Amino acid sequence: MIGNLVDAFPQLTNVQPIDLPPLNYFRPAAVRIEIEPLTADLRFWAFVSVTNNETQHVTVITPQ
Repeated sequence: MIGNLVDAFPQLTNVQPIDLPPLNYFRPAAVRIEIEPLTADLRFWAFVSVTNNETQHVTVITPQ
């Protein structure tokens, strides 16, 4: 478990929202997470949950 991505990966502090000028809209920055097994035959299942610190809204993201 990684409780705070920025603490674990400080380089993420530089990730900025994406400006979409024709719509005058900022889309939140996207981060791709890839998980590699430590051993070749290891099987795993993963998901991500994200909590908005202001609204406490929780979003669960599953593999696709």
